[in-house]
Amino acid sequence: ANRRDLPDPQKRSPDRHIPDELCRIVMKATELKKEDRYSCVQDLINDLDDVIAGRWLKQEKKVFSAGRFLMKEGEDADEAYLITKGKVQVFRQVDGGSKVVLGTLQPGDIVGEMALITDDKRSASVEALEETELRLISGNAFLAFLKTHPETSVKRLEEMGRRMERLAAPLELGVHRGGQVSAAFRSTGD
Repeated sequence: ANRRDLPDPQKRSPDRHIPDELCRIVMKATELKKEDRYSCVQDLINDLDDVIAGRWLKQEKKVFSAGRFLMKEGEDADEAYLITKGKVQVFRQVDGGSKVVLGTLQPGDIVGEMALITDDKRSASVEALEETELRLISGNAFLAFLKTHPETSVKRLEEMGRRMERLAAPLELGVHRGGQVSAAFRSTGD
């Protein structure tokens, strides 16, 4: 075969929220070039065991009720979260206290990793929109995982780039002279 016909599982079934790590394993196992695949079945089994056992995650579960903050802009960061149930809203406060919504995340998404990768303070606030269940990922475990799984590191960086583009657009377009936020980007409080 000259090409692989198997698309990335997440692109094939975007509604299913397949974990990035599982997608990485599937894609590596089905690589066209032999040298890009697992060198032996045991390596594949080890990666699958790590996902099943949650070894790349600290298994602490947290539940946030609607309206509770997972994190606030400007806070120190030492953990990220894998959303397993519910939805959260990511937003920033701009001059005058107006709220600019950057996005909504749902099961399968990781939130809070940007500050871990950049070793900086939280760049946005995250609020639970409904009862939300999360798995805590310690900063050290997350960074160690990225170092040992370069394919996932690249995917995380690509996702961060897309988030930064989405973040910049409303902030650039929504702020007029004098720091006032356009009504199109101001939170309505709903």
